[in-house]
Amino acid sequence: MLQILSTGLEIERLDAILTRLSQSMRDIYGSDINIDPDTPDGQMIGIFSQACADINEIISGVYAMSDPTKAVGVWLDIQLKYVGLTRNRQEYSYLNNVTITATNGTVIPSGFTVTDENGVEWQSTSQATVTGSSTSMQFRSSQYGGFNIGSGKELIPKNIILGVQSVITTTNSLLGRLQESDESALMRFLRSYSINNLDDAEGLEASLLSIDDVRDAKVYENYTGSIDARGVEPHSINAIVIGGSDEDIANRIVRKKSLGCGLQGAVSVTIFYKGFDRDVRFDRSEQVDISVKITVVRRSSAIDVNQDTIKNAIANNQFNIADDVVAGSLYCGTNNENYKVKSITLSTSSLTDQLVIPIGLRQHGLISAENVEVTVE
Repeated sequence: MLQILSTGLEIERLDAILTRLSQSMRDIYGSDINIDPDTPDGQMIGIFSQACADINEIISGVYAMSDPTKAVGVWLDIQLKYVGLTRNRQEYSYLNNVTITATNGTVIPSGFTVTDENGVEWQSTSQATVTGSSTSMQFRSSQYGGFNIGSGKELIPKNIILGVQSVITTTNSLLGRLQESDESALMRFLRSYSINNLDDAEGLEASLLSIDDVRDAKVYENYTGSIDARGVEPHSINAIVIGGSDEDIANRIVRKKSLGCGLQGAVSVTIFYKGFDRDVRFDRSEQVDISVKITVVRRSSAIDVNQDTIKNAIANNQFNIADDVVAGSLYCGTNNENYKVKSITLSTSSLTDQLVIPIGLRQHGLISAENVEVTVE
């Protein structure tokens, strides 16, 4: 029978349910009743047994999801709410002040689509009318995720508008992101227990991670009288953060740090706290763009390999602050029934075809789909 014991939930499996219901039928109608599987009574017992087993499995699944370490998807979102967290939402990448050169009076509609050199599509976020010879517009990526494109790049219109002569970026793109993975959300959940920790660094880390849109945070502490090996100044803390607003981060730091503890960082925010303006300092994690070369081998010459699926699987990997990026970790989730992964190598602007990309104490790695090169053999 389905029971909740001191050891947890205990469910009755299908074979046990069949045995129990069969014995109950014999107790009611006598031991000579024919309940073979091909009889009406036997089939009825089978239907009832399967229904009971299905309900038991559902209850077992709900019970398991009450453990945050086993919860996934929406069930994990529910667990996050218990500690005041929410899953970081997916975001588009944006291009601000894109210059469109066109004849006077040309109407550029909202949703005007252009393509960059990496094949990524961008759409205008509003309508504009060209006055003179050009106008500036904002574009966002057609898909969620972090798509990197620099200033001075030409964008190619996908749908032709008479009068439009050129579309040029004037700033670097503002990177979006994919929705936070279960693994990342769970790690923030577990680290949230340290919010009230008496240890300044761990408590501040957990507090920073509870801020909306903060993906990762590290806090380095130096209680000695000289600069330490991590470059932290004497009697100071240095917070490094990915995501979140400067004001929210500064407010958490000024409220969580110990009295007299120094703050270090390139970002400076003035916060009015306890009657005084406080200069709160922290660092933003430097993004290290990583290119990936992956070679896959078809399991059959008749099978097609979807390269975009492979690129997206690689780009879905997220890396935390100061975590080295290891090629071996990218194999998991990349292999497929249609192909085998033969090799994966990593490169940056200064390193080529490496198996490990070292990441600094104030850096984090990023792999974009457009930086993944797939070779199919």
